[in-house]
Amino acid sequence: MSRKKSSIFEQYLDKAVIAIAVIISLVIIFFNVLRAPAVKVDGRPRAPGEIDRYISTKADKLYEQIRGEPNRAGNFVPKCELFAENISKSIKGVDLSKTMSLPYYDEGTVSLEDRKYHLPDIPDVNDVHAAMVQIVTHIPDDPLNPNASFSQDTSDLNDIDLVSVQCTVDFEGIARKFRESFAAASVRKEWRDERYARPVFADVQLERREKLEDGQWSQWAPVPEARNFPLQKELAVPHSIDELKVNMDIVLISFGAEQYQKEILQPAVYNYAYPGTQWLCPKLWKTREELIAKQEEARKREQLEAEKRARIEERNRRTSARETRTTSIRGTGTGGAMPDMGMGGMGMPGMGMGGPGGMTPAAPTRQTGVRTQPAEQIRRTEPSVSKRTGQSDFDSTGIQKIENEFLSLKLDERNKLENLKKVVVWAYDDTTESGKEYQYRIRAGVFNPVAGKNYVVEEQQQLNSEVILWSKFSVPTEPIKTPLRMHLFPKEWRDPAKTATIEVMKYHLGRWSAKDFPVKCGEMIGKYVEETTTSDGASGYGSSEPQKIDYTTGAILVDVIKVNDWDASKGLKQQEYYSAVYSYNPQQLASLAIGERFWPSSVLQTYKDLQEKVKAAVEFRTPAGTPGRGFEIPKPGTMPGGMEGMPGMPGMMMPGMMPGM
Repeated sequence: MSRKKSSIFEQYLDKAVIAIAVIISLVIIFFNVLRAPAVKVDGRPRAPGEIDRYISTKADKLYEQIRGEPNRAGNFVPKCELFAENISKSIKGVDLSKTMSLPYYDEGTVSLEDRKYHLPDIPDVNDVHAAMVQIVTHIPDDPLNPNASFSQDTSDLNDIDLVSVQCTVDFEGIARKFRESFAAASVRKEWRDERYARPVFADVQLERREKLEDGQWSQWAPVPEARNFPLQKELAVPHSIDELKVNMDIVLISFGAEQYQKEILQPAVYNYAYPGTQWLCPKLWKTREELIAKQEEARKREQLEAEKRARIEERNRRTSARETRTTSIRGTGTGGAMPDMGMGGMGMPGMGMGGPGGMTPAAPTRQTGVRTQPAEQIRRTEPSVSKRTGQSDFDSTGIQKIENEFLSLKLDERNKLENLKKVVVWAYDDTTESGKEYQYRIRAGVFNPVAGKNYVVEEQQQLNSEVILWSKFSVPTEPIKTPLRMHLFPKEWRDPAKTATIEVMKYHLGRWSAKDFPVKCGEMIGKYVEETTTSDGASGYGSSEPQKIDYTTGAILVDVIKVNDWDASKGLKQQEYYSAVYSYNPQQLASLAIGERFWPSSVLQTYKDLQEKVKAAVEFRTPAGTPGRGFEIPKPGTMPGGMEGMPGMPGMMMPGMMPGM
């Protein structure tokens, strides 16, 4: 009963599982045994049996084609031309019009007239510096030649604001490029020429531009050759084919000489007519000036410290002397002596004599009208000498080292051009005008050894007629302003005489001079004046001879007008003065107040500075042996100031006593 009551699911479950297993087995047998899987062959699915038949059929067809006649029909394109083109242009994207040096190969006799060279380019110059120095020298009247130099008989003594410009040239690079162009292995053997492979410098060209009144710069213009340049006349540098008077080979031989190459690259500076500081190339000149300025600043600082110490020592000495004098007066005896006298019955004010026969050191008296210098300051007027080196402290700051460095840059027997990698070259401008501002640029030029010979490759034909191969111009230098050599200062106006007194200060032969000139309206300011000054030429210092100083200013006193205005520096105080109106040219007028107290502060400062320079120049011109002004050395037996003392009592003098009493 219990079995019959069980569920239908339990009764038929085993039968259902058996049926499902049978169905799955049949499906697997059908797909994997009865029906084989298809495989894609040549783009379509094929059964295993069909694949065998397909391959066999295809093989039979290929066999028949191989045994049969070739089929010439079709679109076959030959590739021979494309293959040859790829071989000839294996490197693509390259401009084949450029000239390339090829290894030399012998193809028989080659004509020398058919030679072709690729001219080298000149590297840029660098490390450019410029400096200005004022010198007094003899200017040659005529251009010089290599066999004669100027002398005092054929030249004028004059002031020059000499501007020097230096640069550095890559000589090693230039020599390498010339060799590659004219004598390297890439050049045909018959065309190689050692004469052309050696670079010969032709010129160091200097150009300048001037700052105009409106603040703009003028166009660049070549600077003329220095007037002391020895190659200017007999061996003039040709700059074009038309200037060539001889064959280019002769030019290379002439200018290739060592002395001419040195004169072109490092021309000699003017000889100083008056003693001056040794000339250096601009870079070293500026370095030395900076060192000198630092040393001068240190010297002034040390001098101020020495004066301060001297004042302290003087104050301490006076304090000690006053204490000694007070003690001496209090200890004096009363044997009829007058008050404040240090000696019984014969006391002298200010003398430290006390007691019978007793004496104490005399206190120093206060001197008037005499100005002495501290001992430290007097010693500093002479250059101190190092005990270790025996040289002055001035040389120990590096000045001598800088001058030695300059000597190492100069071309000479030990420093030949062909042995250098870099060479420092310079050029001068001796045509500057005072009070103007200039900028400079420089470049170096090397002779074209095949100029005018048609030996140049086609793409450089424009250089065939160029005698000189130039580098590019350098960057402009810093502006250089030349100082004014002449100033005029209206000092006084005499209304009844209608005459103005104008002081002209002139820089003449390295020194400042001053002269007052009475000028009326319509007259020129200044003139030639003959003065007796010291000549520092061949006769040396100490010989006086008359010299003509050119005080002419080129200005005309146009008018003197009365001015009423307000002085802002004094709290808007009304002032009345005269103003001198003058002119250097009819198109431009200038004016300046008459009288120092009415001048602008800048003009007054310039006037005071020039006065110091004029004073220094006058003292410098004083003949040797004339006592100078300054520290005064008293005579034995005299007080400072020149008063003689009593016998046996040097420097002592009672008020009202005559010498010898």
